[in-house]
Amino acid sequence: MSININELMANEAAKIVDQHIENLEWQLKRAQETRETAINKFKFKGPYELASTSGINDNGTYMVVHKETKRVGYIGQGNIRNRINRIKAVMRNCGEAIVHQGGSTSDHPGARKMYSIDPCLSNWIYLELPCTKDHSKRIESMLESKIGSMCNASHMSGVN
Repeated sequence: MSININELMANEAAKIVDQHIENLEWQLKRAQETRETAINKFKFKGPYELASTSGINDNGTYMVVHKETKRVGYIGQGNIRNRINRIKAVMRNCGEAIVHQGGSTSDHPGARKMYSIDPCLSNWIYLELPCTKDHSKRIESMLESKIGSMCNASHMSGVN
């Protein structure tokens, strides 16, 4: 019985390559599923009226938009409810920092700038994207660099 070694090697090499291709196809399918999951996960919710809602009590990224001009007034990240409430409080205080008993203040420079553009809270809406702290910082920086805003301080992008 004669064995053609070259034919045997060619068949084994083909099997190894086929297995490698199957593995790569499986990995590609998983990567595509992960991409779809990420696309569906990272979608802003809203818009919500700034004057009448407070945002979710969760970490994430948010954008405040002027209704009439459709321009982004502010992009931020952190606890969405706390940040939205701070913006509303400063705007309701005529665009000034709130001074508490004992002398401490609550301020939001973006809200002061928004107030100077349009002091009417009902002319502003916001969108929110709940996500991890790490993701929210990266998303805020990306949004600020890609679309920008009227009231953000560029050196604060991605800073908590």
